[in-house]
Amino acid sequence: MTLNAKKATAAQIAEGLELLEKANIRKEKIKSGEIKGGMKWSELSDEQKDKRRMYSRKRNARIAVMVQKALAKGITVSDQEVADYMASSTD
Repeated sequence: MTLNAKKATAAQIAEGLELLEKANIRKEKIKSGEIKGGMKWSELSDEQKDKRRMYSRKRNARIAVMVQKALAKGITVSDQEVADYMASSTD
């Protein structure tokens, strides 16, 4: 993306600078090893770790059950469908 500084409004420039700062902060957090929630895994309490592990186990189990049901009904997903979804996904 290119920006024509002569045509940009002050609000657009300010918004761009805010987005750039936000991106830089995110890069620093990634580089330092922080995880979701803003804390390193080593900084979480045992209870917080257990809660995240349980969430992951439940999510994985839910996905496994959905896959089994889909396969039993003959539902499959093509590589192209996956690529299309990934291209349209904002995550």
